[in-house]
Amino acid sequence: RRVYQLSRATSIDIFQFLIYGGIIDTDPSSPEKCLAVLDQQIRNLLGVDPDAGIIVLADLRPTMAWLAAHPEERLITAFGERDVVSFASAEYRTECREFLIRLVRFLKSKPYWDRVVGLMPWSCGMPDSVMGGVDGNTWQQDRSKITAGDYNPQAIARFRDFLRRRYHGDVAALRRAWKKPEATFEKAVPDIRELVAEGEKGGVFRDPVKGRMPFDYADFLPRLLGSFLQEMARCIKEECDGSRLVFTHYGFLIAHMQSYNSPGAQLNNNNFDLPILLEDDAIDGYIGAPSYSYRLSGTPFVTYFPWSSFRLHQRMYLPDDDNRTFVAGTINYGRNRSWRETRAITRRNIGADLTRNFGSWFSDMSRGSGRSAVPWFGEPEVASLIENMNQVYRRAIREGYRSAAEIAVVFSARTPKYMDVYRGPVLANNLIKFMFYPEFFTLGAPFDVYLTSDLDHPDFPGDQYKLIVMMNPFFLSDRERAAVEKLQNHGRTFLWFYAPGYIDEHRGLSVDGIRRATGISVRELPGKERPRATLTSIVHPITRGLPAGKVYESAAFTYPATVAMHPPEFGPVLRIDDEAATPIAVFADGRTAIAARVFPTWQSVYSIVPCVDGDFLRNVCDWAGVHVYTRDRVPFDANRHFIVVGNGYGSPRDITLSLPRDTTVVDALTGRPLKSHGRILKLTLREAETRVLHLE
Repeated sequence: RRVYQLSRATSIDIFQFLIYGGIIDTDPSSPEKCLAVLDQQIRNLLGVDPDAGIIVLADLRPTMAWLAAHPEERLITAFGERDVVSFASAEYRTECREFLIRLVRFLKSKPYWDRVVGLMPWSCGMPDSVMGGVDGNTWQQDRSKITAGDYNPQAIARFRDFLRRRYHGDVAALRRAWKKPEATFEKAVPDIRELVAEGEKGGVFRDPVKGRMPFDYADFLPRLLGSFLQEMARCIKEECDGSRLVFTHYGFLIAHMQSYNSPGAQLNNNNFDLPILLEDDAIDGYIGAPSYSYRLSGTPFVTYFPWSSFRLHQRMYLPDDDNRTFVAGTINYGRNRSWRETRAITRRNIGADLTRNFGSWFSDMSRGSGRSAVPWFGEPEVASLIENMNQVYRRAIREGYRSAAEIAVVFSARTPKYMDVYRGPVLANNLIKFMFYPEFFTLGAPFDVYLTSDLDHPDFPGDQYKLIVMMNPFFLSDRERAAVEKLQNHGRTFLWFYAPGYIDEHRGLSVDGIRRATGISVRELPGKERPRATLTSIVHPITRGLPAGKVYESAAFTYPATVAMHPPEFGPVLRIDDEAATPIAVFADGRTAIAARVFPTWQSVYSIVPCVDGDFLRNVCDWAGVHVYTRDRVPFDANRHFIVVGNGYGSPRDITLSLPRDTTVVDALTGRPLKSHGRILKLTLREAETRVLHLE
């Protein structure tokens, strides 16, 4: 009934079937039982929708019985405790491969094989797509009791093989890098004390020049889960001769940079090897839910993923859209409060998908009986709403995707391993939780999101961007520095925060690295502080319209236990010391905190304070020549052909849109033309309303 209603009402006829649990089990009949259920489900589907496409998701997490029967295949913590499965386990990988081969051959033997369009192998130690093994770190204030890594002998053996490849079998090079004259490839092990050691001088950052063991291990660790997913994807591709799509639940990279309340979990709970996976043609698409903190009307559609990296590498990204519509039986994670809110959120979500070039993966977790069994998306009201947006999406596909972003936001996947497990989350959350999520997604100008590893990609569209925001590249490799320097041309503006380039694999920790990145000289002072700066009275495009004496301050956590682990003060303490730079804001000691400098071929804006607001960011956009569509703080998305804006439940509001070109604007859902005065369009948004506009 659910499938029939949804497919007839929405024209969506690709369905995922989940083989959930019991695959990797001690009972040898479990896989056969799982396949029998899958077969019946697929036959039921095709009975009501003969043209349906099918994606099969295999949950490869082992059962508790399997873990109990295979203790030698489990992750071992730094303190010798056995936990979830070890992704280094040869036995586990073998059983997973054998099942996937069996699954593909089973499907190929069926008359509906031509209806199977893709498969998705999935496993993790704990959601979302992380290794696990760090439950004991939660609320842990004692650094000596933090665990990180996998000490299973098979994981250690893989680490040693990793080191041999990294150092080309040269033990002398290993000893120099680790600062350990006794180190050998045969006996190398991770040292938990070094992995969670305090930052230099009690600050945020750790110095790579003083010994590379913890940083080598932090590079290796995500490869346990990442390489497992690659191995399973390749297994499927080989078995079906590359004729089917393969998806994976991976890439939560930005969210995993935050890692507060569970210090050290960042090392296990990462996905920081995503740049490696993106190079692998065996994986076609990446799945992952948008933020659960932004689920109600009036909030933007926030995702944790560097979505433009997927596009650059010709991969798909599909948000796991588990929106709790107003009919959902569950009340957690932002169930919509009304039909009106479901309409607003559905339009917001699919509108973001089409403007950012995502797919949509409607994840209906209704179950059981009674209210809990009501399908989230299959009820007529919701299904017709999805079909309405699906028509808009199909139009977007026909027209072809064109980004309108003149802003590139860039994150470093290599920086987090250099950050202290207690001090680092304060800085990371200022950049992400307190600034990126709330300010950029309501900026009023579209932006793309990349990784620093993308900047020298031959297809990186650097000429498209007038402003490049470097969020957390506190570490920059030689290759990344060269890529940045190559982009410092054509009058392009760079925006930097706190300590860009401060960590160098050759020079260690140095403010000279900041100068080389930003072009602005910096001085380092002793101690720690909570950065707080006041706007200067100097007239500059970045200060235009901002109130005199406005304060920019690093945000602090509010929950007492979190503050105890992650205090708001951190170091190094930095001051801009550059006579050629224009002071935008100053610290209480009168020294410069935010500055701008013009060079012959580019412009630089550098803020030691790691959190600024949307008004400041919009002024930077103006200075960079970026087109700002609206200065009203509303959820906003746009590409070349569409604009999506939304409003919350508070009250109706009028907004003003500045169009990027002379064009006819129509309501994409009704086809009704909208009146504009030149390039200015005024809209009234009702409570809990999302508008989708088409630019002809």
